[in-house]
Amino acid sequence: MEIRDWVYDLSVADARIGEIEECIKWGQPSFLTPITKSGSTIRIGKVSDTEFALFFNCKTTIAQEIAIEFPELKCDGKRALYFAANQKLAKTKVISCLQKALLYHKRKSDIH
Repeated sequence: MEIRDWVYDLSVADARIGEIEECIKWGQPSFLTPITKSGSTIRIGKVSDTEFALFFNCKTTIAQEIAIEFPELKCDGKRALYFAANQKLAKTKVISCLQKALLYHKRKSDIH
């Protein structure tokens, strides 16, 4: 729920993100930016009884960017950022990761 709150906080704080649509994809809570289309879908999913992950579209560079910027986080560099269910989340770092996904298309279009 903490990550979900941060997604909505980011959408309110940054007009480029805009309204968040929450839905279920592959049986997992997912977050999209349907109006601005600024971001790539973020899913939150249970990996095991002791681990959960933020999943990003594997056709994006989001996970790779996170793995490079935050090598101390458990990120596979392809599609997921993993967390132990009992670990305290590094709020600033996780918010930065969420922001990368929620502004992915906007960031890519600003480069070109």
